[in-house]
Amino acid sequence: MRALELFINHPRLQENGTVDLSLFCTIRQMMYERGLPRISELGRFLNHPRLQENGALNMPLVTAIADMMDRRGLPPMGQLDRLFNHPRLQENGTVNISIFTAIAGMMGGRGLPRTGQLEQLLNHPRLLENGALNLRLFRVISDLMPRRGLPQMVELEALLNHPRLQENGTLNLPVFSAIANMRNYHGLPRMSQLDRFLDYPCLQENGTFNLPILYAITGMMQGHGYPGLRELERLVNHPRLQENGALNMPLFIAIAGMMHQQGLPRMGELEPLLNHPRLQENGALNMPLFSAIAGMMHSQGLPQLRELEQLLNHPHLQENGTVNMPLFNTIAGIMHKQGLPQSRGLDQLLNHPQLQENGTLNLFLLCNMAVAMHGRGIPSSAEDLDTMIRQYL
Repeated sequence: MRALELFINHPRLQENGTVDLSLFCTIRQMMYERGLPRISELGRFLNHPRLQENGALNMPLVTAIADMMDRRGLPPMGQLDRLFNHPRLQENGTVNISIFTAIAGMMGGRGLPRTGQLEQLLNHPRLLENGALNLRLFRVISDLMPRRGLPQMVELEALLNHPRLQENGTLNLPVFSAIANMRNYHGLPRMSQLDRFLDYPCLQENGTFNLPILYAITGMMQGHGYPGLRELERLVNHPRLQENGALNMPLFIAIAGMMHQQGLPRMGELEPLLNHPRLQENGALNMPLFSAIAGMMHSQGLPQLRELEQLLNHPHLQENGTVNMPLFNTIAGIMHKQGLPQSRGLDQLLNHPQLQENGTLNLFLLCNMAVAMHGRGIPSSAEDLDTMIRQYL
């Protein structure tokens, strides 16, 4: 009990007369299943000069250390000093938190990095720009390697020097980032896998990459790995995605937006959507309507047909037997990236007394309000809707 009292009552764990729960949980993360920390070791750690900022603990830095030391106990002070004092981690006399957290992400649960390995990584010529670490590139690599440790130099060399990823003698960072993002959390790719993907016919144009197609595909596949060739070819060659013998890029990008980070769409779900009767106009897909739906469904996947039916057939959205596009676009703006609106919330919005004029909806008033509400969604409760309307009108 005395050890527990000493721990709980440690001066650095106090905040306004009570235990600082955030810091307590951070220490618990490191000491999980290892017993209470020794008070002398805890004091040295919490009073370390490089962890102080304006007289208080630098919690982002402490949290990053705790992520590396997850279930491993408190970090060895000598090793921590060497990490803090590494020349590449310095910025205006303090630790560069952006670089430090990127390293911590890779080392999650693995302890502090070995100095030799860290030296090789931070001083790699392809990671430097004007003598300093290219932080954007470094973070892309970090996102590939969470909790996997620092990358092996041989594998990293092969990736950074891949011929297809170079432009004018340097790494094409936008292309590299897009391709790397598909492998987020999965580690560095095998060169044979990468080569196969980069040689897919649908990605080629005049001896280089077709960048709009590449970025659309990599956006869908972010964190999912490389798509299979057969599956990808089936998508880009789908008859409804063709226009004048080529891929209809606005339509493809709209689909890719809905499927952002979701993987490629299933044909069994895509086909009914593209052939939905209410989405057709003069025998072709109504692109303004489809684009409005895609904006609401960004990163949400393809819409459920039953919910889409209810929305497209909503009585308030009809005009001369078709969808009232100005009103639909207004609703779509409010619901941007939020998914399709629920019928109850939509009814409450369109029937709200403050939006009515002479018994009909005042579209001008709704449009003005929608500008401020863009992407905020429609509240499901009447009380929240009242508050929102009072706020914006």
